Amino acid sequence: MCCQGSFDFYHIIDNDYQNLGYSYLVETTQLDSAVILFKDFVKRKALKWTHQREYIVRTFLSTEEHVSVEDMLSMLRRQGYLMGQATVYRNMKLLAHCNIAEEKRFDDGRVRYDQSFGHVHHEHIICVRCRKVIEFVDQQLEDKKAKIAIDHGFKMLWHRLEIFGVCPECQSKENPST
Repeated sequence: MCCQGSFDFYHIIDNDYQNLGYSYLVETTQLDSAVILFKDFVKRKALKWTHQREYIVRTFLSTEEHVSVEDMLSMLRRQGYLMGQATVYRNMKLLAHCNIAEEKRFDDGRVRYDQSFGHVHHEHIICVRCRKVIEFVDQQLEDKKAKIAIDHGFKMLWHRLEIFGVCPECQSKENPST
């Protein structure tokens, strides 16, 4: 399983591709850290690291949106990366297994992926009209959920809270006089 968290670290990069014959230390960004972790995860699964995998992970991490496989495919194609839907699907699943992405199923039945690497745990409020998704963090709510689990004798492993409703913009469209 990939490591998770927000941190700076240094990575030895081998300059074979430039035929310089030496390695050097480079400070990596959080995005680079996630790419490195994904690459290591893929290799531990005895899969090949490809340019397509790198394009997918970098494109995914460049957006803060909740993206479906179809959204990712469109984003990649707009950037000039041509690949099949099955390739994107398989790699998004790998990103989820590596804890860089988290699968989300909102009320429309589509699977979307949310970034989890380097992000604070958060909940979602979803508008059932326009499909807007708002992320929020509430420490009191987190504490209450943990207490509920303990009160019922559970060891909480994970949880998910999704609130479905109608956003202020859609409410004003429904009731223009208010």
